[in-house]
Amino acid sequence: MKKIAVILLCLVAVGGAGLYLLMHKKATANQYARYLPQDVVGAVNLTHMNTLADTFAATALGRFLAKDTIHAIVQEMGGQPKETAEYDRMYDSVNEVTSNPAFRAVFGDDTTLALLQPDRKGLAQNPAETLRQSLVVVAQTSAAGALDLLSRLIKDASVSRETVDGLELVKITVEKNQVIYGYAEGKTVVLAFAPAAVKVCVAAAKSGTSLEKAPLFKEALAFWQPYPDAATYTRMYLNLAGVADLLKTSTVLEVKESGEILQGVGSMFSVTYGTEQGLESRGRSSYRYDQLHALVKSAVDAAAAGANQSLHLLKERTLAYNWASSLRPEMIVKAMATNDKDYRELDSEVRKNLGVSLDEMGRAFGPQYGGVLDDIVRTALFPAPKLTLFVGIRDRKIAETALTGLRRVIAGSGMASEEQEQLAGQTLYCWPVLPDEAAQPAVVLTDSMLYLATSKQALKDILNSKAAPNVLAAPVAEQLGAELGGRVAQANFGSFVLYPQRMARQTGETIDWLAGILATTKNISVSRLNRELMQLMQATELMAATSHLGKEQAEWTMTVRQASVQPAGNSAK
Repeated sequence: MKKIAVILLCLVAVGGAGLYLLMHKKATANQYARYLPQDVVGAVNLTHMNTLADTFAATALGRFLAKDTIHAIVQEMGGQPKETAEYDRMYDSVNEVTSNPAFRAVFGDDTTLALLQPDRKGLAQNPAETLRQSLVVVAQTSAAGALDLLSRLIKDASVSRETVDGLELVKITVEKNQVIYGYAEGKTVVLAFAPAAVKVCVAAAKSGTSLEKAPLFKEALAFWQPYPDAATYTRMYLNLAGVADLLKTSTVLEVKESGEILQGVGSMFSVTYGTEQGLESRGRSSYRYDQLHALVKSAVDAAAAGANQSLHLLKERTLAYNWASSLRPEMIVKAMATNDKDYRELDSEVRKNLGVSLDEMGRAFGPQYGGVLDDIVRTALFPAPKLTLFVGIRDRKIAETALTGLRRVIAGSGMASEEQEQLAGQTLYCWPVLPDEAAQPAVVLTDSMLYLATSKQALKDILNSKAAPNVLAAPVAEQLGAELGGRVAQANFGSFVLYPQRMARQTGETIDWLAGILATTKNISVSRLNRELMQLMQATELMAATSHLGKEQAEWTMTVRQASVQPAGNSAK
């Protein structure tokens, strides 16, 4: 019995220790929250900057931006030594900071930039300076004498001590009107342009009413929790209700209107982290639907109205694809109507050319729209994109009238003779600008979409397709993978997919065509730029972004996936 009791005690002790270490690790990762007040407007937490700085030179972008690479590109393009010298100064200044032992010790592991609640009166009188005075930096460092180290990082800085309301601060004077105040406690360093901002942070930590206790921040912690600290590079926390209140105080009309548009939106959290394949970024914003601005509410309604009807256009060899459900022409028309004179002039012009009013145009199109780039091919004169644009149809009768007006305008321009073809019960209109198939703009109106393409064949393929418009093709879903493919298919507000590695050849051929013109007319060579740019593109398999709007929150993601086979380093020097 005693043995069983001892074993149970050991298990409890080990479990408790493990739980303590886990909780301690999570707390350490967000220590900055102890030094921020609960009403902080927003904070961006940057971690592992030393690791990023150490590994950057070996990345594809690091190789592209290396001094010897830029020198070769600039010299080949006819640049002067002063231009490469200026680049070297900029490159060296960044490298000098990121490799400086003081910078690495103070900011390299865990640094947060935050905006405290600014003074409203000051914000109205001098917004730039008031916001500057409200900025704070909270850094976690294991270095002793971190503030003294920081002063060495800043050239010609003088360091002194100053007591403000009983709080002893380090005063780092860079220039006469450039002063930074600092406070250090244990592993935490607080920096600000105004001593009052440092005082607010220290008071929050000592009173126990800091950001870490705020319900909204606890929501952010729950959002960040699934992503390991060791792989996380950024965390963002925004109190959007607070942001909206600040924007509404602006005397600039556009800024004030931005605050009004944010009404009903409460928060925004995001996280960026590394994966085995590259980089991921995820975000979430919460809101109250019934309190949303009409413009935002219409976007939520449009997103919920129907599934993406263009997924079938994303094919196995597509280079780039973009889709969104945010086109609300009637809202744009309503906004334009506030200026009566301009509205009447534009409405008159639209009626004359297209035979419909602005109000009718607003009711006829949207909310889905986008485009897909399938290839870039050489024609007799220039490289031509195989591009298809599309926009959703809500009133086919008005859309047909507008299309007839557009055809009439094209006919009057004398650009090209119109050709018509009946296919799958639809009329396909085409204007052969050149004999090349890729340079024959075409348009077709269906019950759900208006398609415009640079070639007639692209629209024929769409009309003849038996694929479900709201389903990804099996090869595409396999390429994307189950998780990313699901996000692209389920996104109801927007999705974007770009294949840089796949695009490299076409981009190179296009630059080669441009190089021929530059060599003949300007005696400039861009062959090294072309080669380096292709290597940069070949390093990334895809970039994808998706967004989804629900009744209570919005979610978005971005994925950067490295190519499985990295390109070789620079071979030409």
